[in-house]
Amino acid sequence: WLKEDIDILVKRLSRSRHRPMLRGVDMRKKLEQLLEMRAPVYAEADITIVTGGQTPQNSARLIKTELDRHAAARSKGNGSVHS
Repeated sequence: WLKEDIDILVKRLSRSRHRPMLRGVDMRKKLEQLLEMRAPVYAEADITIVTGGQTPQNSARLIKTELDRHAAARSKGNGSVHS
Protein backbone atom coordinates (compact mmCIF):
# COMPACT_ATOMS: atom_id res chain seq x y z
CA TRP A 1 0.00 0.00 0.00
CA LEU A 2 1.44 3.35 -0.99
CA LYS A 3 0.14 5.74 1.63
CA GLU A 4 0.19 9.45 0.90
CA ASP A 5 -1.06 12.61 2.58
CA ILE A 6 -4.52 13.69 1.37
CA ASP A 7 -3.27 17.20 0.48
CA ILE A 8 -0.63 15.76 -1.81
CA LEU A 9 -3.14 13.38 -3.41
CA VAL A 10 -5.51 16.27 -4.11
CA LYS A 11 -2.70 18.33 -5.64
CA ARG A 12 -1.47 15.48 -7.85
CA LEU A 13 -4.88 14.26 -8.94
CA SER A 14 -6.20 17.76 -9.70
CA ARG A 15 -3.70 17.87 -12.58
CA SER A 16 -5.02 14.63 -14.10
CA ARG A 17 -7.74 14.48 -16.72
CA HIS A 18 -7.87 10.70 -16.57
CA ARG A 19 -9.80 10.30 -13.31
CA PRO A 20 -13.50 10.25 -14.28
CA MET A 21 -14.60 9.36 -10.74
CA LEU A 22 -13.10 12.64 -9.52
CA ARG A 23 -14.51 14.96 -12.18
CA GLY A 24 -17.21 17.42 -11.19
CA VAL A 25 -17.08 16.58 -7.47
CA ASP A 26 -15.38 17.94 -4.38
CA MET A 27 -12.13 16.04 -4.92
CA ARG A 28 -10.95 16.16 -1.31
CA LYS A 29 -14.28 14.90 0.00
CA LYS A 30 -14.44 12.13 -2.60
CA LEU A 31 -10.86 11.02 -1.85
CA GLU A 32 -11.58 11.00 1.88
CA GLN A 33 -14.66 8.84 1.27
CA LEU A 34 -12.75 6.45 -0.99
CA LEU A 35 -9.85 6.15 1.43
CA GLU A 36 -12.17 5.53 4.37
CA MET A 37 -14.02 2.85 2.42
CA ARG A 38 -10.85 1.18 1.12
CA ALA A 39 -8.63 1.51 4.22
CA PRO A 40 -9.58 -1.88 5.72
CA VAL A 41 -8.55 -3.63 2.51
CA TYR A 42 -5.39 -1.55 2.08
CA ALA A 43 -4.45 -2.29 5.70
CA GLU A 44 -4.18 -5.98 4.81
CA ALA A 45 -1.26 -5.30 2.47
CA ASP A 46 1.96 -7.09 3.33
CA ILE A 47 3.87 -3.85 2.78
CA THR A 48 2.80 -0.29 3.58
CA ILE A 49 4.98 2.53 2.36
CA VAL A 50 4.40 6.13 3.41
CA THR A 51 5.72 8.11 0.47
CA GLY A 52 5.57 11.48 2.24
CA GLY A 53 5.47 13.60 -0.91
CA GLN A 54 8.75 12.24 -2.21
CA THR A 55 9.72 12.44 -5.85
CA PRO A 56 8.73 9.48 -8.03
CA GLN A 57 12.40 8.46 -8.18
CA ASN A 58 12.79 8.43 -4.39
CA SER A 59 9.48 6.63 -3.99
CA ALA A 60 10.64 3.99 -6.49
CA ARG A 61 13.86 3.46 -4.52
CA LEU A 62 11.91 3.13 -1.29
CA ILE A 63 9.51 0.65 -2.90
CA LYS A 64 12.39 -1.45 -4.21
CA THR A 65 14.09 -1.44 -0.81
CA GLU A 66 10.90 -2.55 0.94
CA LEU A 67 10.16 -5.23 -1.68
CA ASP A 68 13.71 -6.58 -1.34
CA ARG A 69 13.38 -6.62 2.46
CA HIS A 70 10.01 -8.34 2.22
CA ALA A 71 11.33 -10.97 -0.20
CA ALA A 72 14.33 -11.66 2.04
CA ALA A 73 12.10 -12.07 5.10
CA ARG A 74 9.76 -14.41 3.25
CA SER A 75 12.64 -16.52 1.99
CA LYS A 76 13.77 -16.93 5.61
CA GLY A 77 10.27 -18.08 6.53
CA ASN A 78 9.27 -14.99 8.49
CA GLY A 79 5.96 -14.53 6.66
CA SER A 80 4.65 -11.07 6.01
CA VAL A 81 6.61 -7.97 6.95
CA HIS A 82 4.89 -4.65 7.65
CA SER A 83 6.87 -1.44 7.21
